[in-house]
Amino acid sequence: NVLYHCDPKHSYRSSNTCPDLGIFSMSQTLDYQNSCQDSFTINVPASFVPEEQELSFTHLESALRKGFEVRLVIDEIPCQECSSYRGICGFNGTTQVCCNVTSPSGEVSCVPQHQPTVDELHRRCSKPFSCGDQEDLYYPFWIPGREVCGHPDFKLDCSEGYAQLNIASVTFIILHMNYKHRIIRLARLDYISDLCPLKPVNVPLIESVLPIAVDTELLTL
Repeated sequence: NVLYHCDPKHSYRSSNTCPDLGIFSMSQTLDYQNSCQDSFTINVPASFVPEEQELSFTHLESALRKGFEVRLVIDEIPCQECSSYRGICGFNGTTQVCCNVTSPSGEVSCVPQHQPTVDELHRRCSKPFSCGDQEDLYYPFWIPGREVCGHPDFKLDCSEGYAQLNIASVTFIILHMNYKHRIIRLARLDYISDLCPLKPVNVPLIESVLPIAVDTELLTL
């Protein structure tokens, strides 16, 4: 746990000071919970979690720059089919992929999708694309002009020289994409260079789409 707005009268085994948030304290237990006013959660590699005496903000900052891993569990073929009909890929109550489409009467319904042929899928979106420093990107990511080849929640911004992904109004940078193992390594842009955010924000990942990988741990800040 890393907590902030901590009481300066207490001594902490590992602490740092941010201009706007006061003292940060980090502990693997709840020893300091009563002396700190607030906390929030981030994701770090499982390898970061060291012994108590080794906890330090230098280690934490390094871990945040290296990012964390999530798994990709989207059934891309039905979503490709949905996008070709100008629908929005989604999930119904049984977590089956369906297509949100508007009927002539104006009502929105989630229609189960059938599997297109391999030839159809290859014809639509077989060519990869580049974004910033990332090359050979495919579904679920997309950029303007490739809307039908991506998932609605995975639009990329390439304007800053790297691939940026927005999740719950927070910007993440794609550090690596492994399509063979369906692993994405992400890093929060607001923590890469500064561990003292003005307004700490919890970011719930879309667990049905991006479940935490086995090598990633949740860390409360």
